[in-house]
Amino acid sequence: MTGHVSFADCGICGSDACHDADLVIVQVNLKRANNRHQDLLHYLKILQPLIDIVAIQDPPPEFGIRKSGDYDVVYHVSSKVLDDQSGDPLASSRSCDVNHEMLVPAAVGFYVHRRLRGSYECFWWDDDVQNHEHVVTLGLDTATGRRIEIHNVYNRNNAVNFQTLLSPSTLDPHSILLGDFNLHHPNWGGPGVTAPEPDAIYLNDETQRHNMRLTTPVGLPTFHPSMYDLGRFFTIDLCWVGEGLATLASQSKILDQVRGFVSDHHPIQTVLHLPPIYDDGEWQDWPRVNVKAFNRTLRQRLNKLGFPTCETTACVEQYAKDLVGVIVKTISDHVPVVTRNSSTRKSDPAADIEVQQACEEEDRAVSALWDASPGPESRELARVVQDTQSVRRKAERQAGSRSYRRHLDGRGTRGRRIFRIAKRAMTWGKHRQSHLFPRLKNPDGTESADVKESFKTYAHHMCDDIEWEDDGYEHGVPPLDASSLPDRPNPECSSPQRLLEGEIDLIMDALGCRKSPGPDNVHNRALKIGRKIIQPHIEHLMRASIQHSYYPLIFRKGITVLVPKPRRDDYSLPSSWRPITLLSSIGKIMERVITDRLTQLAVAHGCIPETQFGRKGASTVDALEYLLDPVYKAWCTDKQRRIYSTLLGLDVKGAYDHVDRKKLLAKLVEIGVPEWMIKWIASFLSRRSVNFRAGSHSSDTVWLKEGVPQGSPLSPILFILSAAEILELARSDDPSAASISFAYSDDIDILVQSKSWQKNCDVLVRIHETINTWSRPRGIHFDPSKYAVMHFRIRGSQDPRCTLLPQIPGLPADCLKRQMRVLGVKVDDELTWKYHVVDIVSNVMTKLHSYRRLSGPTWGAKVDKTKRLYVTSLRSMISYACPVWYVRPEDCRWRFQATLMKLLERLEYQCLLWVSGAMRGTPAMVLLKELQIEPISVHLQKLAMRHRVRKVDTPAAKALEAVRYSVFPGRTVPPNVKLHPFEVAYNFAKNTVADVRKRSGVDDATWLRERRDRIVEFVDDLAKQETVKLWQKYQRTRGLFTNEPTLRRTKPAVVEDWDKSTFLRCIKDVSRAKSTMLIQLRSGRISLRAYQASIDSRIPAGCDCGSTRLQTAEHMLCHCPKLQELRNERMSQLRHNNFYCMLSKPEDASIATEWAILYLDIEQFDRPRAELEEAKRKQKARSE
Repeated sequence: MTGHVSFADCGICGSDACHDADLVIVQVNLKRANNRHQDLLHYLKILQPLIDIVAIQDPPPEFGIRKSGDYDVVYHVSSKVLDDQSGDPLASSRSCDVNHEMLVPAAVGFYVHRRLRGSYECFWWDDDVQNHEHVVTLGLDTATGRRIEIHNVYNRNNAVNFQTLLSPSTLDPHSILLGDFNLHHPNWGGPGVTAPEPDAIYLNDETQRHNMRLTTPVGLPTFHPSMYDLGRFFTIDLCWVGEGLATLASQSKILDQVRGFVSDHHPIQTVLHLPPIYDDGEWQDWPRVNVKAFNRTLRQRLNKLGFPTCETTACVEQYAKDLVGVIVKTISDHVPVVTRNSSTRKSDPAADIEVQQACEEEDRAVSALWDASPGPESRELARVVQDTQSVRRKAERQAGSRSYRRHLDGRGTRGRRIFRIAKRAMTWGKHRQSHLFPRLKNPDGTESADVKESFKTYAHHMCDDIEWEDDGYEHGVPPLDASSLPDRPNPECSSPQRLLEGEIDLIMDALGCRKSPGPDNVHNRALKIGRKIIQPHIEHLMRASIQHSYYPLIFRKGITVLVPKPRRDDYSLPSSWRPITLLSSIGKIMERVITDRLTQLAVAHGCIPETQFGRKGASTVDALEYLLDPVYKAWCTDKQRRIYSTLLGLDVKGAYDHVDRKKLLAKLVEIGVPEWMIKWIASFLSRRSVNFRAGSHSSDTVWLKEGVPQGSPLSPILFILSAAEILELARSDDPSAASISFAYSDDIDILVQSKSWQKNCDVLVRIHETINTWSRPRGIHFDPSKYAVMHFRIRGSQDPRCTLLPQIPGLPADCLKRQMRVLGVKVDDELTWKYHVVDIVSNVMTKLHSYRRLSGPTWGAKVDKTKRLYVTSLRSMISYACPVWYVRPEDCRWRFQATLMKLLERLEYQCLLWVSGAMRGTPAMVLLKELQIEPISVHLQKLAMRHRVRKVDTPAAKALEAVRYSVFPGRTVPPNVKLHPFEVAYNFAKNTVADVRKRSGVDDATWLRERRDRIVEFVDDLAKQETVKLWQKYQRTRGLFTNEPTLRRTKPAVVEDWDKSTFLRCIKDVSRAKSTMLIQLRSGRISLRAYQASIDSRIPAGCDCGSTRLQTAEHMLCHCPKLQELRNERMSQLRHNNFYCMLSKPEDASIATEWAILYLDIEQFDRPRAELEEAKRKQKARSE
């Protein structure tokens, strides 16, 4: 259909007067264009009335990434595009680049306002092969009790199968069918359509047969093929409503308020006079609490509650309820509540003057284009419209950037806010997980009927024994098995049945504030604010609880929040959701008391195996050393006596959820736990219930009859005690093979060593059978499909890799790994650590990429904040578990490779550039010295030495040393461990400790008391001395005698000693732009001709002032004749013209850097220069 027409002429633009009782739906095809997507999101923030649902067709790849304000994004991944990686793990990381995974969205999706959370769900047509990427259905509950379904269709290249699309559910009386159909028919295109497609005829006939109403006016110009001829248009974006909604729907209209949609598809709005179910949501604004008023009210109410005598368990229960009630009532009365999903719109970004002017220019251009007739004039006007759109979009981006940077420059990064915004920055630019909870699949493959049934499916997946009603069953203390008496620990082990002084105080002192409350809504912040008032009452409750061995029922309830696991292909599987249980804060304080008591008993009486790590004094590093020490030992044998090592990583399925409670209590009786404590734990485990929550959906109460609660501080030690025998059973029964096993929480690994790979596999099979036979009756289940097997081979070996696998039922063929993650460290079969270093580079660069949104060279967080983020976050990621993988001594084999060290140094350099704002090319040692950060090689060695010197005289270290020197089974000659990396490293640590002891000159008692502090101090001094030597070497070889003659004597940063932290003192209270200018001036790496000429010989190094001097920072600040008049103004403030002094004193540095920003005319500082000039103008105007 053609004809010269504008929206305004037809009266088909604008929107109906909408109210909260109306459901506003907009449909739009984005043509995979980022500009159209950006324009849509920009105006979703300011359009009135609120749009409830936006049906999107043909979204761009960034659809699931870009922030959408108050709208939840609903999309389906069509495909994944991975960056190509070569077989060499170092190939993709030598330049410290980040590998990305691009998730391409399907052809349809939705934006749904957050106020509708909990009232809608989404269905993808997965069973329809042809339509599953082109059709999506959104089911919405309304306030009238009527449920409607919105079917969003995009018929790209006639890909939709209308025979299956137009099913009874799609044509239901309460359905809405909309989208870009790409079909032409006289009933919607007008009489100009003479040859409708067969699909168009079928679509028209079926919708008419089911009495669906077409709300799109006949001839509505929904699509303009070209901006050059707006008189030519088609009607292909359509909307039908079912018979039951026909009288409630308004006529669809073009939403012309959205700029940027002059041509192609236009946004179409349809209003349904049907009230949705809005959930504005609320959250507590704790920073605005009046602490004095809160505590005053809390004290008055708790004084009334008092400290009643609790003579029975019913009294304990009632006191717990009353205590919780008082705290919750005080929270309700004094904590301000903020509406999370408010309908209040943000201010129009057009309020920015530049944006407003650009919008006005675009509006005039668009108006002129609509008034023009097709021809050369309209083509020229179309180009003008495109130019004005580009200008307006650029102005909008710049306005948003200015607003964000002003926030960062101001209060946005003060105090600990930098860590909060850094945490949020990690989510920017990433594909967002949908908050929707799908209909889960049952074990037989059928789909759940609704959300409630999905919760039931997940409950049965998580726990085998559940009830939907409370049976009132309380666990008792099982009788002691007489056969276990000979092996029982000391029966006199006891713990006082009373609360000790200071127990609750220490626990409450360690409470974290940023934790979600449990089902009783008692927030940790309330306990921290009113700690002195609440603590005596919690102590009174705990005394009564211990006295009666009773855990209040109110604290046995939990909320299990289901969170989607990342990078899962099918979220309809229960295993794709991770349960996070929220428990009562007061209950967890009480549980911590019992946890500490039980742990002390278990450790004191040897109930926890030595190879159970993840406890006090047994860290991740200890576990990895325990694993790898025998591997290195096997490599120390000669080729004729070679020993082979095989590692098997087990996966415990639902470790906490399947523990048999009765057998757990029997185990506690067996190891001699006091009876009162067993009764308390039995009460803790009895009648436990949870409510599942996913998004805004909640389940009915589920009563769990097995397992220990996740999220409880008591659960880890209970699981460890219940599964302790696994480590004892994981021993080789073959005299010609050796085995070790260790556990870290619920991760279990087994290493077997013998003279052949086949022997290792056979031994692993027998060990696995033994473990499985013991664990299955006790509710501990393993999942062989997630096992990992790795055969270690000596580094550089030319022997073929072993491909044998243990014959364990259910073990997949792809479980054989060249590298596997063990406790967060990627261990490869040759222990080269290259996979781990590549993983470090990838993870750190990903986080650094996010952190770059917090600060740039001339804006954002100041250097002290960026340095703090680097030291606490980025460098901690690099150095994680470094005592295991960083072995530096030159006289041992299998040490850390120099190529990997260079890779880490390049990674460190990328971080330092961001921290300092310096130019690329600034020497790393200069940045390290200016920021007072030790080189990464020194830092890794310092951490490794700290670990070894602290551990060197411990029983664990001596046990490892004894194993290291022992003879392998079936061998008579001990291995030659002189080249063993750990042997060499620990010998050096021994010598260091002996040297410190000799130098200390104190008696034995004083040495034992001060040993740790003295050794750590000595190691830190060694690190500092090494750093100073590296700096002095740099000064001798490169700094003071540089090969760049143009830069000699122009670098104050180089001439100073390491300890002189001049730069940090000078930038204490200055802006980011000034600190960047200062480090560039001090380092000599600044965008002036002298430095540019050292990079590009075509650039002249001399100054354009006519003198023979080079254009260096010193020349420009102290000697250039062109700047003499401006320099005089500065000298009146500084009272000197000494280049070094003006960059070395805080007061002088602030004046010098401001002058340099204003008058050196460096493009990088255009923005801060304009801000300084504007500030000067305002100051001058105020003075006048």
